[in-house]
Amino acid sequence: MFKRNISLVMMVGVLFSLTTSKELGEQMFLFGDLANHFRDIKTSHLNGLADLVKRVEELEYFREQDGHKFSEGVFELQQLREKDTQAIKHLSDEITALIAENKHMKSKFNDRAQLSESQSHSAIQKASTLNQRPPKSISIQMQRSGSSPGTIAFYTTLSQLLVSPGISQKISFDNVITNVNAHISNFTGVFTCSRAGVHVFSWQTLLAESHYIITELVRNGQSVGSEELGSTRTAVSDSSTAVVDLAVNDEVWVRVAAHAVNSDIQPHLTTFSGFRLP
Repeated sequence: MFKRNISLVMMVGVLFSLTTSKELGEQMFLFGDLANHFRDIKTSHLNGLADLVKRVEELEYFREQDGHKFSEGVFELQQLREKDTQAIKHLSDEITALIAENKHMKSKFNDRAQLSESQSHSAIQKASTLNQRPPKSISIQMQRSGSSPGTIAFYTTLSQLLVSPGISQKISFDNVITNVNAHISNFTGVFTCSRAGVHVFSWQTLLAESHYIITELVRNGQSVGSEELGSTRTAVSDSSTAVVDLAVNDEVWVRVAAHAVNSDIQPHLTTFSGFRLP
């Protein structure tokens, strides 16, 4: 009986030993798997950390590059600002100089205008004085010599100042002093031929000093003669003559062909005359 119990205890001990070894093996196997798992996690973390460090280094590099570019941009903007400031100052100096020059030119122009007006007024008074006698003398001569029925003649003057005439503008000789069978308009200054034949025309222009003008004799819109005068220091007068063959209803007048600025035509000694040859 006692031996049987000992055997039983031994068998239980053996079974317990076998059971403990099996579980221990399983636990060791599980521990190995867990160690491998932790090792993989550690490796993954290390790789991730390395990638993160690399990424941080790249970001730092890009930040450095951006910092350089920003500094360069700021420097270029400062240079552009300095150039703009210098350009604005230069332009301001030029504008100031132009304003000063303009004031000087304006003052000089006003002085010359006053001098021109004074000389022009003096020339007009002189012309007015000289122009008072000739019409009476011509009128007396016509009365003495008489005129044939076929005589065609006229003599006209400009009685008012013609200010800044336009190009191709007709000169309206409004003061008709002599008119013998001539169709001459004192409104337009146009002579209309009433009898065909050769006609002689003469015109004279009075101009103030330092000015310039070209006038021309026109037949039916076409120039047949011209007169150029001016660019002197005193008032100037000049005349021109043209011989023109006219048909009935042909029209003849004097017009402005060209002129300088402020070239006003003075009155009284600005004349237009003509007659038909027998």
